[in-house]
Amino acid sequence: METKSKSSLKKLFRKGTKRNTCAYCDEAPKHKCISCENNVCSFHSCVRKINNKKILICDKCHYSDVQEQLRAEREAELSKTREVLRKMLENNNKLIEDANNEEIKASEIQNKIANFDALTDKVANEKRESIKEILLEQQQNWKCYTSLKEALDRKKSVYDTSLQKWQSIQEQILNHKIEIERIKSETEERSIHIGVLKEREVTSVKPERLLMILCRSCQDKWFGNSEAARKSFLGDMEQQQRNNKVCCEIW
Repeated sequence: METKSKSSLKKLFRKGTKRNTCAYCDEAPKHKCISCENNVCSFHSCVRKINNKKILICDKCHYSDVQEQLRAEREAELSKTREVLRKMLENNNKLIEDANNEEIKASEIQNKIANFDALTDKVANEKRESIKEILLEQQQNWKCYTSLKEALDRKKSVYDTSLQKWQSIQEQILNHKIEIERIKSETEERSIHIGVLKEREVTSVKPERLLMILCRSCQDKWFGNSEAARKSFLGDMEQQQRNNKVCCEIW
């Protein structure tokens, strides 16, 4: 029990006299950030791979790198989306122009058909052949229009997919922010807890000091003239110290 008590005191002494600490907490540093070169503990550092080589980086630099990567990916996706939209608008304008031309041609055909009754059979036959050619061309143009519309629909599908991906990235960024706030909250709680422990360490009374200030009655009640009981008492005093009790309050 005496050995255990001395070991605990040595640990407390070493903890109180550490000079080097983590840049973000009071823990002993385990690593050095490859980016900012600050000393950090294991809790505030992480391992990353660059060119198949493991490096250690602090949480702050890691968070900054992740933000920059997400920003670059978002800008790239937005650029692609803008390009897709620009092409879609160009195709749409072309389709509208083609549709207007088709309407003009259809109107011209209707006017020609209205005049067929006044023409002779020969002229009517010639006009019919001409109309057939025009209708055939119109059918081909309609097929082309249908193909362009299908292409436009595919482009719209690509745009919808890109938009969903962008929304997913936004959601991931929000989740990262929530996780960072949680880590900050835990760090603050741990810092407060460490401060309380240090304050208790400074204001606590050592077992040897308690033995000196105990009244005679308490000493007689506990161990009398037995040296073994005295050693046991020292160990029990350490336990009572943790419970913030001294002298007669033990009884």
